[in-house]
Amino acid sequence: MYGSISTYTHPAEVQGTETDTNMESKKGSSIASGVINLANTIVGAGMLGLPGAFGGTGWLSGMILIALSAMFSAHGLVLLSKAACLTGRPSSFYSVALASVPKYTILIDLAVALKCFGVATVLFSSS
Repeated sequence: MYGSISTYTHPAEVQGTETDTNMESKKGSSIASGVINLANTIVGAGMLGLPGAFGGTGWLSGMILIALSAMFSAHGLVLLSKAACLTGRPSSFYSVALASVPKYTILIDLAVALKCFGVATVLFSSS
């Protein structure tokens, strides 16, 4: 069945089959299949969204907006990694927020949770 990568049915549960004593039962999916599944979802959402964005803004504006988005994303990741190095390893958004702006830690946690919820909603609605 499509989409059931992480489920495993033991042969003894299926009627008319014999059990192999040397077979290891695998539960869950591998990291590689998770990465491939996530990349497939991201690429699929981008392929669905980009034509509409380019149609609304035009080719030149669309290319400029994509380049600006890429630059801001890269700069944000550089800043976040530098802040994570200053707080020590392993670090999280909470530890970085606590070290940089302790008064707004809850607000930053709420923003991260809201962003994750929004991304999940958009990805599920586009597929």
